[in-house]
Amino acid sequence: MHTVAEVASEEVAVNEKPSPAVSEKALTAWAARRRAMDNMGFGWMGVAWFGVMCSLFHKMPSAIAPITNRFSQRVIRDVVGSLTVGIASGYAYWHLVHLPSIEQWRAYDKKVMAETKIIHDAWAAEQGK
Repeated sequence: MHTVAEVASEEVAVNEKPSPAVSEKALTAWAARRRAMDNMGFGWMGVAWFGVMCSLFHKMPSAIAPITNRFSQRVIRDVVGSLTVGIASGYAYWHLVHLPSIEQWRAYDKKVMAETKIIHDAWAAEQGK
C-alpha cells in the first residue's frame, strides 16, 4: 500500500507539477487508478480511457463551478418566448386582420341598411295611398 506522500511524489514525477485545484484525495484516487491500469498491462492509452470513464461517472472536484439550473432556465426562456410571440401575433392579427374586416362588414351592413330603408319607405308609401 502506498502512502499519500509516495503517491504525490509519483504524480509530481509523472506530471511534473500537480494542479493546485486538485485535492490530495482526488490525486490519490487518480494515482491508484493509474497504477491499477498499469498493473493490468493497458499502458497509458488504457489509463486515459479509464480516466475518461471514471470522470463521467465519478464526481471529481473542479476549479470551475458546473453550470447548474440549466434545464429550468431553458424552460423559463422557452415559455416566456412562446408567450411573447403568441401575444404579439394575437395583437398583430387583431389589429391588422380582424378589425379591418369588421370595418368592411360594418360599411357593407350600413350600405345594405340604407338600400333596405329606401325599399321599405317606397313600399310603406305605396301602402299608405
